[in-house]
Amino acid sequence: MTTGAAAGTAGHGPGEVTFFSDPGMDLMAGVIFEVAAQLHEERAARLALQSALLSAGLLDGSAIAAAAVQPSTRAGSKAELDRSLASLLRVLVQRDDARAPLARAPLAGDPVLAPVSERRP
Repeated sequence: MTTGAAAGTAGHGPGEVTFFSDPGMDLMAGVIFEVAAQLHEERAARLALQSALLSAGLLDGSAIAAAAVQPSTRAGSKAELDRSLASLLRVLVQRDDARAPLARAPLAGDPVLAPVSERRP
């Protein structure tokens, strides 16, 4: 992975990482790498927490598996998934400078970015 002139191209903006000549493809590659990084971090944190709980004798494997299917756990997981996906979708649909920080506006009522359960027809 290289940036700007080091990549042999002018890039899509000063100091931006480029993989493809099409800025849209670069944006999609960035989203994919961001999702992969988030997945890795979440997985590592989950495994560390499970290991700590098991090592301390606070829970056993079956208790962890049972907690994962509880309605409250699944609802919290769904809400976090909606939030995470909304952040990624915001990058894809924002119309201004792609280097600008992501907006922190509420997502409720937004026909594209709101969680499916909150979208208006």
